[in-house]
Amino acid sequence: MDRLNTSVNNILIIDDQNERYSNLNNIMLSYSITSKIVNNTYSAFKEIELKHYDCYFVNAIMKGEKTVQVIDKIKLYYPGSIVVLVTDNPTVELLSEYIRYGIDDILIFPFQWEKVEELLTFYNY
Repeated sequence: MDRLNTSVNNILIIDDQNERYSNLNNIMLSYSITSKIVNNTYSAFKEIELKHYDCYFVNAIMKGEKTVQVIDKIKLYYPGSIVVLVTDNPTVELLSEYIRYGIDDILIFPFQWEKVEELLTFYNY
C-alpha cells in the first residue's frame, strides 16, 4: 500500500450525509488512512470520548445539530487534533463563525482528491 507524506493515520468523519464519503474513504484506505463515519452529534460525542483520531472532518451544517458543540468537545478532549470543516458553500460569515471555535482547515464538497491530499500532507509533523 502507498503512504501519503502525512502524520494523519485515522479520521473521524462527522456528517449526516455519509454517502458522499464512499469514494473518498476508498481512496484514503488505499493510502493506509482509516476513517469512521458517524452521522449525528450523539454518536460523535460517544466516539470522541472513546477514541482519539488524528483528524476530524465535521460537516458545517448538520440537520438539527450543533456543529460548534462537536468542535468544542474535540478541542476539549484532544486540543492538538486537526479539525476540518466540511462545507459545500464556504462563505466569509461561515468561516469567521467557525474559526472562533478552533477549526484548522476547510474542505469543500464535492471533494477533489488533490485538495484532500494537499490538506492531509500539509499536516506532517
